[in-house]
Amino acid sequence: MKNDLTVQIWSFLAGLGLFLFGMYLMEESIRLLTGRSFKIFLRKQTSKPLKAVISGTITTAILQSSTMVTLLVMSFASAGIIGLKSGIGIILGANLGTTITGWMVSFVGFKLNFETYSLPFLAIGGLGTIFLKNPKLSFFSKFLMGFAFIFIGLGYIKESFGSVSQNIDFAFLQDKPEFLFLFAGIVLTALIQSSSASVAIYLSSLAAGLINLEQAAFLVIGSELGTTITALTGTIRANPMKKKTGFAHVYFNLFQSFLAIILLPLHLYLAQHVFQIKEEIFILVFLHTSFNLTGIIVAFPFLDLFTKFLEKTTNGALKSNTTYLKNTHSDEIISSIESLKKEAFVFAEASIKVAKFFLSIEKINASVLHEYRILKEYENEITAYYFNVQQISKTQSEAEELEKVTTITRLLALAVKDVKDVNHNLNSMKESAEDSEFNLFQRIKKRQGVFYDLFLRKLEILHHSKKDHSAELETLQREIQSSYSLTAWRNQTKKENLNAVDFASYMNLVTELNHSNISLIEAYKEALNLTKLH
Repeated sequence: MKNDLTVQIWSFLAGLGLFLFGMYLMEESIRLLTGRSFKIFLRKQTSKPLKAVISGTITTAILQSSTMVTLLVMSFASAGIIGLKSGIGIILGANLGTTITGWMVSFVGFKLNFETYSLPFLAIGGLGTIFLKNPKLSFFSKFLMGFAFIFIGLGYIKESFGSVSQNIDFAFLQDKPEFLFLFAGIVLTALIQSSSASVAIYLSSLAAGLINLEQAAFLVIGSELGTTITALTGTIRANPMKKKTGFAHVYFNLFQSFLAIILLPLHLYLAQHVFQIKEEIFILVFLHTSFNLTGIIVAFPFLDLFTKFLEKTTNGALKSNTTYLKNTHSDEIISSIESLKKEAFVFAEASIKVAKFFLSIEKINASVLHEYRILKEYENEITAYYFNVQQISKTQSEAEELEKVTTITRLLALAVKDVKDVNHNLNSMKESAEDSEFNLFQRIKKRQGVFYDLFLRKLEILHHSKKDHSAELETLQREIQSSYSLTAWRNQTKKENLNAVDFASYMNLVTELNHSNISLIEAYKEALNLTKLH
């Protein structure tokens, strides 16, 4: 008896391991196949709350993981890809979408010997993963393997519960309060980090007669609460936007679970008498869907108020020079790359601002060198973040985007450094008692100001158009370079008596400014190429 029980425990754990591993393979392969598409999908399909709910439902049904979708939504909201209200809508839909797993398991896993049907999927998936060189085909093969492992694992779970039910008297569970099962559902889901796996276990327990329908219902409600543990963990040391999205998931699941407990008799009546569902495993799956759908229907009209509540109650921010990177964890590859791309444009504006400070094009209250040090710290933050993301980059396209972002940042920083290196020459001319030198500084200041403004305008256009405007920048740079040439300098010397200007210092100043402008043009070209990727 004891040996049989030990075997069944290992059978259950093996089945659970295979089920979770199958979920992992499916999630990983779908992320690699559709990660970029998923990001675009969210951006386009979350403009209205109802569309956001539907998008969350569909996305979770495809990805088979509400936890994964919730974490991605938290990341995307913090990265500025979607707004808080849209993020909340997706989370509402994600709860409904995760019930698809229960329907799939109950219809297929309990009605067919799917272990046998899984063998072709396992064979094709395994061989494809090893021998197919095309990345997309390889990822799809991995998806098939995951699909097969889920149901092979479910077979072990069913078998272990069936054997245990024949050897152990579970009558002692009948008198236990339902809230004990609620707590058990919370703990189990929090431990295995998968509500889908939890529901599969409850279905197996119900099918084996270990628990009754009401107890299974409270286990399902508990699993809804258990999923909030992951969201809570994601809010630790997070920025305000990510915290708001994470707490939205927690608050909504608490509300939905409370509503499910209060209305459980009504849900049971609908399942058994209105929809005439006879088998208990299908009633349980119906309850899971009905709980979530009811929660969405009741909460949806108050989405605006809920959003405002989160805006007021969740505050705090991490100290950082960045605008987008501080909102996204570097482990979240899709959001991280999006944030890096946005950060590169913000860094460009900051770089031009510091360059303008050096040339006195814009006034500044603090020290210019202090602003330059802040810019360097900013660059270091981007670089450190880049290296963290680089460690988990999976695809060639991701690597290309990352490389272009760091190249843009490096070129921008170099452009500012070139101006900084001739700061003493600029100050000398600006403070000179000779009108001729001061006037020369004013001309340099004006020409560079025109170039910087054109650079920023053309950079801004890249947000809306992928048309190449680098020729305009190059033309203006050639005109500026020509005005700084030796011949121009000699002519200006004769005209304005610039003998006091040190020729070597002047040519060094001109060379550095030319190098700076060329670096900016190269940065613009890299930014243009970056916008053309995906």
